[in-house]
Amino acid sequence: MGEELYPSAGPRQQDVTLKGRRSHWILPAFLAVFAVLWSAIAFPIAYFTIRDEGLQFDLPHLPMLMFPLAGIVLLGVAGWSFVRAILLSMRFGQAAAVVSVQPGYPGETIRIAAAQLLKTDTPISQATLELRCDEWVRWRRGTNTYTETRTVFRDTRTFDDSCVTNGHVQLVAEFTIPPDAMHSFHASDNHVEWIIMFHIDVPGWPDPKREFAYLVAPRRASSVERQVPRQPEPVLHHQNKARVAIELEPGRFGDSYRYYLGDPIAGTVTVSTDHGLNCRGVYVQLNWRTSGKGDCDEKTVSQEYVHRGPLPAGENKFSFRFNLPDGPASYDGEILSVNWYISAWVDLAWARDPGCERIIWVEMPPADHS
Repeated sequence: MGEELYPSAGPRQQDVTLKGRRSHWILPAFLAVFAVLWSAIAFPIAYFTIRDEGLQFDLPHLPMLMFPLAGIVLLGVAGWSFVRAILLSMRFGQAAAVVSVQPGYPGETIRIAAAQLLKTDTPISQATLELRCDEWVRWRRGTNTYTETRTVFRDTRTFDDSCVTNGHVQLVAEFTIPPDAMHSFHASDNHVEWIIMFHIDVPGWPDPKREFAYLVAPRRASSVERQVPRQPEPVLHHQNKARVAIELEPGRFGDSYRYYLGDPIAGTVTVSTDHGLNCRGVYVQLNWRTSGKGDCDEKTVSQEYVHRGPLPAGENKFSFRFNLPDGPASYDGEILSVNWYISAWVDLAWARDPGCERIIWVEMPPADHS
């Protein structure tokens, strides 16, 4: 996970021109390469099979006929994709989108201006400008890899043909990012993406559609209270040699599991053992991990050894303190969740470490929070 997990909430840029996510030539080129490679393998196999054994339509020989037919279909689809791209380039030039500020904050209203160059006099029936939020996950089962995208927010504005001026389709609209929305998040197998989509409906002609990636930074409006899960029970691990418990000090909300990004977290780890325990020490970690449909992404943000050396019998208490980073925030989505937790472990040599996990809920700070 070398890429940036979430955008910084530092200095922001005004009137930013966004880059399109992909060109309409990418799909035709990919299909053409795939169709040529498929056909280069399937056709020689089918040719030599028919030459040596003759044309037979029994069950063992049907796959040899289906693969070349699939290659012909792929070549046809690739050809139509190239024709569509050529038709689009005949009438439409470059498209651009300008946002009033980037990154945006949850609860903030942004202004989006999109423009599409018309090369010829092109009648349009309508145009749409859309802001949406997608969850994207990827998971692996054996040698197969699967992906799924789920749209969790969509706000669309529709314009009639009066938006055409001076050879351009020009759309301007204001959108409000929901106060309780998740910020942009990019881990290896789990993404939350904010996208601006610009679509023109042209009668009797392929419709141009462009998408632009937009960034939303961790923050939310102070006027909206977000519903949070009830305080979960701790998760215990391998408690046969020592019993480990985590107790957190109450935070700003008066309980011990809700915090703002950037808040300090303090608490106590209690390790109880009936007999003295020969261990390397006791360490505490501040972590987050994803859950849901995709493969798990996780990261240890901070780690602290609160004790080094063997433990005497009885209750042993150790205090710890962490500072939460600027992101990511806790998130409970449809196919993707982000969960923060504190874990404490007794470091044993040549044995499974007994430990405990305590789930916490980390919110984006309000707009007026300092």
